[in-house]
Amino acid sequence: MSEGGDGRTDEQIAERVKEMSGAGIHYPTHEDLGDHGCDLVMKGGITSGIVYPLAACELARTYRFRSIGGSSAGAIGAVLVAAAEHGRDRDGFRKLAEIPIKLGPRLGDMFTAGPGTATALAALKAWLQPGQPVRRRVGNVLGTLVRAQWWSFLVGFVAVFVVGLAGSLVAAGLPHDGGDWARLALVTVILTLPVSAGVGLLVALVAEAQASRASLATQGFGICVGSAGPQARESSDPGPFTDWMTAEIDRVAGVPGPLTIGDLRQSDLELRVMTTNLTMGRPQTFPFADRTYLFDPEELRAYFPPKVIEHLKDGQQPATAEDGTPLMTAEDPAPAAPGTSPGLLGSVGGALLRLLGWRAAAPPSAGEVRPLYWLPESDRLPVVLAARLSLSFPALISAVPLWALDAGHGGRPRRCWMTDGGLTANFPVHFFDSPLPSRPTFAIDLQSYPDGGTGPDVFYPGPGEDGLRPRFTTITSMQGFGARLLDTMQYWADTAQSALPGYRDRIVEVRLRPDEGGMNLQMPPPVVFRAAEKGRQAAERLDQGFHFEVHRWIRYLTMIGRMEGAVDQMASRWEDVLPGGAVGYHDFVLNHAPDGLYDHDQAWRNAAVKRTATLLAFAATNDPDFLDGEPLPEPDLRITPRY
Repeated sequence: MSEGGDGRTDEQIAERVKEMSGAGIHYPTHEDLGDHGCDLVMKGGITSGIVYPLAACELARTYRFRSIGGSSAGAIGAVLVAAAEHGRDRDGFRKLAEIPIKLGPRLGDMFTAGPGTATALAALKAWLQPGQPVRRRVGNVLGTLVRAQWWSFLVGFVAVFVVGLAGSLVAAGLPHDGGDWARLALVTVILTLPVSAGVGLLVALVAEAQASRASLATQGFGICVGSAGPQARESSDPGPFTDWMTAEIDRVAGVPGPLTIGDLRQSDLELRVMTTNLTMGRPQTFPFADRTYLFDPEELRAYFPPKVIEHLKDGQQPATAEDGTPLMTAEDPAPAAPGTSPGLLGSVGGALLRLLGWRAAAPPSAGEVRPLYWLPESDRLPVVLAARLSLSFPALISAVPLWALDAGHGGRPRRCWMTDGGLTANFPVHFFDSPLPSRPTFAIDLQSYPDGGTGPDVFYPGPGEDGLRPRFTTITSMQGFGARLLDTMQYWADTAQSALPGYRDRIVEVRLRPDEGGMNLQMPPPVVFRAAEKGRQAAERLDQGFHFEVHRWIRYLTMIGRMEGAVDQMASRWEDVLPGGAVGYHDFVLNHAPDGLYDHDQAWRNAAVKRTATLLAFAATNDPDFLDGEPLPEPDLRITPRY
């Protein structure tokens, strides 16, 4: 029996988790709450998303959700919370609270291998087995590998064993007495057998790596596709995660489905998630701002249940270019499985692998021509598409193929791999932000415990100085150094943003142990319940500690101070000649702006100068000085891309 950070036993925590879906908890109706709303943003973290259902349920007792967003696992949380809010008056949040209970014993069932990656997934799960020492986990991985590639292992083992035994006999001659036999046995046990086993394992490893590599290339570069495709069951029982999400979203929302973005908008709900277009190398927000993307129904059938594909196609004709030319998949080659010749061991190694019985997966036909369809307008997009486009953890979960027109190559269709939103914005705390907010936008961060592994399970800094304290992580090994390098590359922007005034007072931090969330694909029920309860506690701390009037005051002071700084800089360059002799911007806008680009007539320019002068009058006085006593740290007011 273990205890949570607050001293409660696993049984007490499980009981509290189950209470949230019981009749004793009151979830107000839409009418009860009226306009008392909030927004919610959730961070990515693979299985750490189990934190979010009860966090949302706790907040739902006080607030009506108006805008909901997230990235990666946070996107799953976002679509489920949006479904619950849409179905609030149909017990939506009570159904949402059942999710940790349903997933507790079966979380691992959601991660199912694609057609050719069963061994890779089994080896990964063997390595990630909770509570096992490293030696045991290594043994489990090797056992998985040998069972899957037993023929390759056996051939490699026997070949080296025979060669080694023959070498011993050639070197020492045939044994003539008991002493000779003893020496031969000793050499065999100490040298020949271990070397033979090592070579057998190496051959099995290379054979499996080649097989998995070929399969990964044909199923979106991930071990788990996430769906049984045409064989998908319409059941909210845990199964492949996309199939489960599709059914669970509709169950929680209380609709036959699939629930769409338009359905949410009818409930005054906004959903926004991050995805990453790996082909273009850029982050993107879903729902997309316009109809940029196309899809191949036959290709997507492996990624989504049939009802989602049929909904996407419903009422559509195959897409055409502006001149009426059909847009076809043949314009872009299909991802091909690598052959053995250029593989891991080159042509010689490929020949050896073929002798051992390995065969490359058959690549898809690059010449197959299929029509493309435009993705529907945003109101008709299924909500499950948002979660799946954002949750594509590299190598573990397949990227999703969409298509776009490449203007740089004659407008031909090109396949775009949509992968994990967490690659570019794992904690999109900027979602739903505004200079002067009309309601709180809460955000739930996921972190490990500070050095030493102690402290509260939930940390809420509030608006004070605690939020300014940098987080120190002790680095004592190359593994730790590498891990911090990756974390810093991925999260530096989120970390810096989260410390700013007007941000840190609306962010609550849930701290997870090494066995909670992340890559723990097979958490036992007590661990699932413990993580879920931390989410509820985090929401409780927000509800008790956040004060919207304080937040409004901080946002005003921060925004007006940044505006003063920006306008001061503009004023200094409006009339004065610039360094190098260039005219000031007043004279430039009136008389020297270049022709042919963003043209405006003289009347527009005269009015623009007059209006700009009105704005710059803001900088003519510094009473009061908005920069004096501005909340720290000072942020920047700058132009950034919208994505």
